[in-house]
Amino acid sequence: MLNNYFTIRETADYLNKNVPGYIIHEIYTQEKNKLLIELLNENNKDEKILEYSIEKGFQYLLFKENFSKAKKNYVNLFEEAYYIKINSVNIYNDDRVICFEIGEDAKLMFTFFSNKANAYLIEGGVIKGSFKDNAANLNKNIEDVIFPKKDPAKVYDENISIETYLKKNFRTYGDDYLKEIMHRGRLLKEDIIDESKAEKIMSELTVINKELNTPEFILYRKNNETLISLINLRHLKDHESSKFENINELQSEYLKLKYRYEKTEALKNLRIKEFAKKIENVRHKINSLKVQLTHSSDSESLRIAGDTLLANLDKINKGDKKFSYTTEDGIEEDIKLKEDLTPAENAQNYFEKYKKQKKSVSILKDKIIIMNTEKAKLESELAKVNEMTGYKTLIKEEKRSERNKNDETSRF
Repeated sequence: MLNNYFTIRETADYLNKNVPGYIIHEIYTQEKNKLLIELLNENNKDEKILEYSIEKGFQYLLFKENFSKAKKNYVNLFEEAYYIKINSVNIYNDDRVICFEIGEDAKLMFTFFSNKANAYLIEGGVIKGSFKDNAANLNKNIEDVIFPKKDPAKVYDENISIETYLKKNFRTYGDDYLKEIMHRGRLLKEDIIDESKAEKIMSELTVINKELNTPEFILYRKNNETLISLINLRHLKDHESSKFENINELQSEYLKLKYRYEKTEALKNLRIKEFAKKIENVRHKINSLKVQLTHSSDSESLRIAGDTLLANLDKINKGDKKFSYTTEDGIEEDIKLKEDLTPAENAQNYFEKYKKQKKSVSILKDKIIIMNTEKAKLESELAKVNEMTGYKTLIKEEKRSERNKNDETSRF
């Protein structure tokens, strides 16, 4: 809703009440897709900062309360407009373009089109500079870049749904206001449009237009959904709502909530990835231990080999590489021997291997239990993070995690 036509129109009206008479002091960018405009009054005592954003989904022009200019890594723009007075602010061509009339015949234009938002310095209708794609736009006629808006013909004699009809003919209103029209008119989006339904839509539009001309400034919230409106949206009666004094305050609060939500989600996703990685590492260790356990579980064959060698000492000589014998089941088996050991020493070697392997089985089983406990703990922590929604809660979790990283006793 930030770049909705009516939001832009109200923003232009608000700025026209607040910035004419101010002098443009400086225009620069210190952050991708954002432009800052410093304004001073004629006595150089009162300073205002306007922030213009072309970030997709976050296109706005508003007064910024907290501001700090970077000491470096910023770029000055539109220097020809410096120290020129702002005469007025208005909507250009009745479209999503805010125009600052400055000096004698110059303009600063800020567009809010979804895919090509940009700012321009215009003199005599010719572009003298643009925020983005400056080389491509320089010296072009502004009308060749910002095309005039055309009102579509109202169509309802086609076999189309009410939703399609509204989007084809009243796209300017945006999805939320169109939903409100359907809600107030008790119309279903999948119904086929006809003359009577078109008349009902026009009737509801007349009422909504009156409300938009005397706007309220309402913020709607439900769970993680946040949106702004200039009228009472009856179809959002289950949402929490807050009213503000003007469009600038409304947009500022909306942006604060949206940015906080984005930061919360980013922090939450980071913690989820960290836990998922730890869990995967523990799983890998458990699988590795299970493989070792499988190999170690064959310790009984080592004891049998030792017993067999002891029972056949008279048949073995030092230097033999193996001892072949037949089991009770009639199976031919070979026992590997170390050539530098006596037959008794070879038997003792197998008994020692047997003892070590039998002991390792117990150790491996204990390690697997410890690793499974650790995995369960991590999975429990992951489940808690998945349920976290508050930014402050996630910050506390992040700090706790950092303390654990620095605590050697917390490591495996």
